[in-house]
Amino acid sequence: MESSNTTTSPLLNHAVRIRAKNVELRKKITQLESDIQLITKDISSLTNTYDDLVEQCQVLRENQTEK
Repeated sequence: MESSNTTTSPLLNHAVRIRAKNVELRKKITQLESDIQLITKDISSLTNTYDDLVEQCQVLRENQTEK
């Protein structure tokens, strides 16, 4: 009986550590998913700004060639 307890105890301890690590990893995944959403929003904003800049450059070129 005693050898069964010594075998089970390390396995139980290992299982508890693995479970705790899984919880920690799930929290990190949730945080990274949130970060990805924010980055995607920022990229979308930058794309619109880039398109606006391209349009403004075209207008400036047209104005310069008209002079």
